[in-house]
Amino acid sequence: MEKILFISFFIFVIGLALSTDSSIRDFENYDHIEEISHDDQSPLITTEDFKNTDAVEINEKDAADVTKTEKEEAAKSNGIVAKISPGLKASLIITNDMDTSPNSASGVIYTRWGKLHCRTGAQMIYSGLVGGGHYNQKGNIARYLCLPRNPQYLSTDAPFAASYIHGAEYETGNKVFGKTTQDYNVPCAVCLSPKKGTKLVIPARVSCPSGWTEEYYGYYMSSYHGHNLNVNPECVDHVPDVINGSEANTNGVLFYFMQVTCGSGLPCGPYITDRAITCVVCTK
Repeated sequence: MEKILFISFFIFVIGLALSTDSSIRDFENYDHIEEISHDDQSPLITTEDFKNTDAVEINEKDAADVTKTEKEEAAKSNGIVAKISPGLKASLIITNDMDTSPNSASGVIYTRWGKLHCRTGAQMIYSGLVGGGHYNQKGNIARYLCLPRNPQYLSTDAPFAASYIHGAEYETGNKVFGKTTQDYNVPCAVCLSPKKGTKLVIPARVSCPSGWTEEYYGYYMSSYHGHNLNVNPECVDHVPDVINGSEANTNGVLFYFMQVTCGSGLPCGPYITDRAITCVVCTK
């Protein structure tokens, strides 16, 4: 009797093991499972888990559209493709806010001061003329603006009070540049350097560090030290263009060369008094 009971128990255990193995195989082969309920489960991934990412969820209906190509594209852009669960056959694509892969940058935008065009290889977004606050007025903007040729307006009402924008002129005395520029209005071009991620402006240099691309070089120019308006310096191309027919002396915002005073904190020798400070614009 005991032998019969032992044999029966042994057969029962074997049958249970086979049944369990079959269930596991059925679950692993989730292509044949029609529905798995997740109503009682908490979300697999929450926005708190990825505060620095944008998450796009793909539901069951769209899951079939998640192809190998899409997953490869997500991987190229530092994305992550992860299975949500066996039963859903869906994916979650998580893409970083900032893609830092070497060839992923769409480009760097910069202004080429003193020119009407961009370098070869860069794309011109627009060209125009420089404006800014009047050289002898306080309270105006403290930087140069590259104004487009075709401005657009929203209102026909005159402002109650305002900060004024004037045209810009070279104040060079026709020196340094080697061409006539005195009192001419200053042009500008806004350029896109493709496949770059960083811009660097170096004062007192005309060449870029190794591995960087030179966009242009020239002279650092700003407002005159004795005027009321203090303007942030900009790098003006070493071969500047002028606006034809604009040689009348109307002032406005002005471009003066910058120079050092060696011996007052800057070493004489490498820095020379009465020399116009140069500059270079680099991208990488």
